[in-house]
Amino acid sequence: VFITSAIELVPGDKLHISVMPSSATKCARCWHWCDDVGRNTAYAALCGRCVLNLHGAGETRAAA
Repeated sequence: VFITSAIELVPGDKLHISVMPSSATKCARCWHWCDDVGRNTAYAALCGRCVLNLHGAGETRAAA
């Protein structure tokens, strides 16, 4: 239900919300913020998932 890069839920008595920008890099293709963007130097602007989908076997998907 949370559309974020990451979330941490901690049980407690009070509601506390803290928002921080991602420290990851945004993939030029899928626009996800991923730590592995640029790891493949041949496709420096892409994340590993996009490189696999464009130039590899593709990811295994359970849903659309």
